[in-house]
Amino acid sequence: MALALYDAGRSKKTVGNILFPVGVAFIVDDLVNGANRDITYPTTFTYLGYACLLIAIPVKIGFSNKIEKAVNLLNQDSTKIKKALMNQQQL
Repeated sequence: MALALYDAGRSKKTVGNILFPVGVAFIVDDLVNGANRDITYPTTFTYLGYACLLIAIPVKIGFSNKIEKAVNLLNQDSTKIKKALMNQQQL
């Protein structure tokens, strides 16, 4: 269970780490193209970049929560194991 939560958190981090720079790249690229060419700014790429950024922010925030839950679950399990071992040694 803890490993599954940790893996899900790491996957979310990877997705967030991909979406954030892609969004920034779309926005900057469209801004440069709008400044150097005779096209209307903003185009679809700007809005696509904003969408990537808006998706990346909660994803990047959510990954740490999943990893924190995984660590807490693992710590609880290890505490139970330690208590069981101590009880077994006392017998």
